[in-house]
Order: sequence, then structure tokens, then C-alpha cells
Amino acid sequence: MHIDQLKDFVTFSETRNFTKTAQQRNTTQPNVSKRIRALEHWMGISLLDRDQRPVELTEDGLAFLPKAIRVLEQLQQAQTAKRNGTAHAPRIKVAMPHSASTHILPALKQRFFHSCTASEFSMWIGNHDDVAEHLGRSECDLALAYVHDQVGPAEEFVVYRPVTVARDELVMVRHSTCADASDQSLFVPHRQTYLGRVWQEVGAKDVNARTIEFGLPADIRALCVAGEGKGVLPLSVVEQDLASGVLAECEGSVRIPYSVNLYCSTRASASARMIWQSMADFAAPPAAAIPIR
Repeated sequence: MHIDQLKDFVTFSETRNFTKTAQQRNTTQPNVSKRIRALEHWMGISLLDRDQRPVELTEDGLAFLPKAIRVLEQLQQAQTAKRNGTAHAPRIKVAMPHSASTHILPALKQRFFHSCTASEFSMWIGNHDDVAEHLGRSECDLALAYVHDQVGPAEEFVVYRPVTVARDELVMVRHSTCADASDQSLFVPHRQTYLGRVWQEVGAKDVNARTIEFGLPADIRALCVAGEGKGVLPLSVVEQDLASGVLAECEGSVRIPYSVNLYCSTRASASARMIWQSMADFAAPPAAAIPIR
């Protein structure tokens, strides 16, 4: 989801005309149509009834409109605060596991955070339990954590309302030139990490291979790229390697889906709370949520 999609949708709700919307938004009619369709895909609902003439908002579109207007107003307030000299507010501290810092947070900042506030971010990296303790002690504004239905989160997370901001999957990969990787070692997330616990609980029982545990997905990826063995990794970490043909999924392996949730501390800054609330307003229904790359 991009902020231009919201602006196009709100403008269309006022004009009820794609051409007039494009003129007001200083773009083309195909761009407006494309961006509103992208917003509908991200939300998992139809915002416009294109079978009517003129095109009208659907019931879902009418219900969504006040939320879109509210968030745009919040963004304008943040920009105004910056111009009035409050741009040097404290950084928003985000606690997260390492793999989220290298793949999930950058995508979130690119797609949403940078449009929501001018505040800078600082990252605190730790494992699942450490992130939970950090959040529970209000030592961060926001926290990102992985969640799987069959593996309970740390107790500290339970008292906070989560917003699912991404979907990811654990995949088993090998070097593309190793067609027969059955006798290779299997590198897996360490059982002290949350994804390691997910693997042990959900995936390990169906695999007969010598396993070696690693704390960082980056180390597993490096070994797989070097052809040293197979590895279990988040899809977000190896997606480009799979697309380029450097790595391939192991035959017969099963993907293990999980969610990436965003939590807000009870003592979070106003900017952090604004980000969390905006994400909560636009969180897609579970069936419509898409991986964030």
C-alpha cells in the first residue's frame, strides 16, 4: 500500500470521475485506476462499483473512506509539525529479530513508514524473547515479532494488540546446481530463536537429515549460496536468490507460513502510536494479507 493510492481513492470519492481525479492528482487516468485497483488488492475488498455508471463507491468503500481521510489528516499533521520545528523529536525505537531488520523493516519503511512521519528510526536487535521483554519494559516504541499458530508467542506479547503487517514462510532451499541434495547437511534456525522453535515444532519431525543450527538466517543463506548444504530460511531472505536461479527449493519440502506482527508500547511516542494506528486501520483481513518484500 502506498500513500498515493489513498489520495487517489479519497479524491475519486469527491469527484466520482476518473478523469477529474487524474487532473486534480496531476497524473493520468490509467494511473489513478491502476493505483485504486492496487489498493483494493491490498485491502482484499472492492472499493468501487465499476458496473454502475457513473462509478460509485461500494458499501466497503463507503466504510473505508473515513479511515482513509483520517490517516491522510494524520500525515498532514505530521508534516505540519515538522515545518514548525518539531522534526528533531526522539527517534522511534523499533525492537525486532535480525532477519526482520534486514528484510521486513526496510520494506515497511519504503511502503508506509516514510510517508507517515519524518521521524527517524533506530533498531534494537534481539531474539523473540528479548524483543518481548524490551516491549514489556517499554524500552522500545514499536516491536516486530514472528507468530505461528502452533507456537505460542512470549508472554509479554499477549497483553498487546497485534497488527499483522506481513506474511512470510519458512522454505527449504539448496544450491541450484545440487540436484541431489539428499545427503547434504541441513542448516536450520537455532531452537533458541522463535523461527527455530517453529521449525522444531512444525517442520523437523518430517525431515531425516543431519541438522546444524545457526542463530542468523544470513549465515544459513551464505552456506546455501556456497553449495555447502540445504537450509531452512524465511522466504523474504532468499526470494531474490530463488528468482535469479542461484537457489532452488528442495523437492518435496513444505513451506511453513507465519505472520509478522507489529506491537506498540504503552509508553510509545505520539509518532509511533500514529504509525501503529495507521497500520491497524489498513491491516488487510488474514485471507487477503500478502507477503511484504
